[in-house]
Amino acid sequence: MSKQRNILFIILLISSIGLSGQILTSIVKSEIKFSIQNAGLTVNGNLGPASGLIVLNPEKIAASNLELNVSAASINTGISMRDTHLKKKDYFDVAAFPNIFLKSKFFGKQGDVFKGYFLLSLKGVTKDVTIPFTLSKEGELTVAEGSFMINRLDYGVGSKSLVMGNEVRISVKVYLNL
Repeated sequence: MSKQRNILFIILLISSIGLSGQILTSIVKSEIKFSIQNAGLTVNGNLGPASGLIVLNPEKIAASNLELNVSAASINTGISMRDTHLKKKDYFDVAAFPNIFLKSKFFGKQGDVFKGYFLLSLKGVTKDVTIPFTLSKEGELTVAEGSFMINRLDYGVGSKSLVMGNEVRISVKVYLNL
């Protein structure tokens, strides 16, 4: 299903915006990290790897497009018992919602900082998120890096808690062959 979705995505992109001046690429590698407060401590974790396609033109960023997919079951906090619990119905419900999606609506730029306006789909809930990000080079690869906050309750991840925070900081770093 994922390959069919990617092929359809490529066809739609090529037909809707053409590729003149655009660079079509896939994600070479990714780092998706998160942190949340729990019982007075910061819990860090990661997801991934991410897959997806990007049509990018840093000179005309508004014409760019991104679709990213990551397995919800890839959640890793370094404690396997906690990770198993997070995959259950009351948190990520990976049996019913195996993937987390990020799809761009449009991009902009302010000075040296780019801004992506996205739809984030998590546990069957889709909400708008804005991610300021930078583009840089690491060797042969182009790196897009940004971070943003979400409220986990907005996505039905867990319930109200006296010990667990609601705000989750998410950092995304993708490496591209451009």
